[in-house]
Amino acid sequence: MQQYYKLVATGLSCLAVVLKRFKLQPQMEATVRLRYASVLYDETQNMGEAEQTLSEGIKLCDRYRFFDLKYNMEHLLARVLFEGSPRASSKYLEGVIKNAEAYKHTAWAYGLRFLKVSLLLKLSSHQDILSALTHVRNISTIAENFGDKAVLAIASTVEALIQLRESSSAESIEQAQRALASARSLQLDPRVGQIPQIGVLTNIVDLACSLQQCDPSQAINKMQAMQASLENQSDSWHHDGTLLVPVQSQDPSRNPGGYGIVRKDSQGSLAIMFRWIPWKDVYVLGYLLSSIATAHKNTSDGLKSEQMLREGIRRLDSTINVLPHLT
Repeated sequence: MQQYYKLVATGLSCLAVVLKRFKLQPQMEATVRLRYASVLYDETQNMGEAEQTLSEGIKLCDRYRFFDLKYNMEHLLARVLFEGSPRASSKYLEGVIKNAEAYKHTAWAYGLRFLKVSLLLKLSSHQDILSALTHVRNISTIAENFGDKAVLAIASTVEALIQLRESSSAESIEQAQRALASARSLQLDPRVGQIPQIGVLTNIVDLACSLQQCDPSQAINKMQAMQASLENQSDSWHHDGTLLVPVQSQDPSRNPGGYGIVRKDSQGSLAIMFRWIPWKDVYVLGYLLSSIATAHKNTSDGLKSEQMLREGIRRLDSTINVLPHLT
């Protein structure tokens, strides 16, 4: 790890020198600023330097109308601000979302609203949860109007997750299942079917609903559906948990590259990049939920619940043990 952080420090020093001593083309300078701020955010606690770098980069992007670089910087700046002042970050992000919608940059409006939801869920107060639900439903409305079925499926599944997190009451579980039904109704669409994470996440949340309801027989059926959805998916799952969600609507005056939150996929279509959990971690989660679903008959079923827990722990230990070699 010491060697890793030494390399990070060297890389940051090189980027800082480039920004201070070299006269770069505007687009290259904006790209370097974004990369420099990203490393500061991911690998250090120097949020002040990251904020200043991004603020100067956003001004540069405004001057030369680099829409995608600007939105990527604003997306990162909202996360940087959140580390010091969640309320300031929320207020800033609201303004960015309004601008994206005013310019009809729909893909970025989705991406920024999803960021808003994830940040609100970190705050955990009842008012923040309600606000997150409002943003998810706004995403669903926009996606339905533009025919963005994959975005709608993601939003519906996230809404189900939020409902479960908000309360274990019968009403919340019913609303979660209603949102899941909406997501399932879209899975025959080719743009949704090509994203295996949506089906897996839907089955995981569906199983969680039955576990919350304390319905063992239903939980067993949903556990089997979840396990079936996990089979033979490793080849289509990115190792870092990222997934690209295609967007039907084409934003005007934009030419995104193959990087950033909004980018072009392998077919050249516009897509939003999400990061979920890696494939190995999904399997560990599957073992945990399966163990809970079968716990009520552990002794009469050959200790299968315990065996699932042990296998999940073994896989988790093997993942942890390889981390030093990866770094």
